[in-house]
Amino acid sequence: MGRAETDIIILGHFLQGPAHGYELKRRIDQSFGNTYINIINSLLYPRLADLESKGYIEGHREAHEKVPDRKVYQITGAGKKHLKALVATPIKVKKGVLPDFMDFTVHAVFFFMLTKEEREKVIQPYYEAYSAVRDKGAEALKKYGPGMDPFSLTMTQWGVDYVENSVQVLEKLMKISDGRPDPGYFQEKYGKPIKK
Repeated sequence: MGRAETDIIILGHFLQGPAHGYELKRRIDQSFGNTYINIINSLLYPRLADLESKGYIEGHREAHEKVPDRKVYQITGAGKKHLKALVATPIKVKKGVLPDFMDFTVHAVFFFMLTKEEREKVIQPYYEAYSAVRDKGAEALKKYGPGMDPFSLTMTQWGVDYVENSVQVLEKLMKISDGRPDPGYFQEKYGKPIKK
């Protein structure tokens, strides 16, 4: 995960309101789970200091009687603009290499800040890369599948299915026009209507 994605996570979680470092880490863990995104203190606090020095967040000390004083931060107007710019910046995709979906997920969580056109610019490189890998895998299955042992065939099919599922997710993200998912899809998938 790059610095841009780390900053997206930090700044984006200040959209929920002011927080001190420990509260911010709790929010991030609740959103992403620390299995996938683990922002440790030695990364978090220097990033907070840097973001504050650039005017993207501002902090003030809150005094407490029973615990040490805490510095509480909040995002600034400049921070919101910077966050939007980071989310709208496409991630570089290397030709022939399947890009990391977690970096993309960090951007996608904050797609509500972008217009449909801005989202498409971020999604398109991933869509092209995953579509190419899907097509290549399907070709390989067609050509070599009949001669594969059952274990190799099962794993190859699993890989093609995984990539196909990713392509479908990217297509759905590109179709969202108003920053809200298709209510029919949500109803079908989870059995309850989406909140308005």
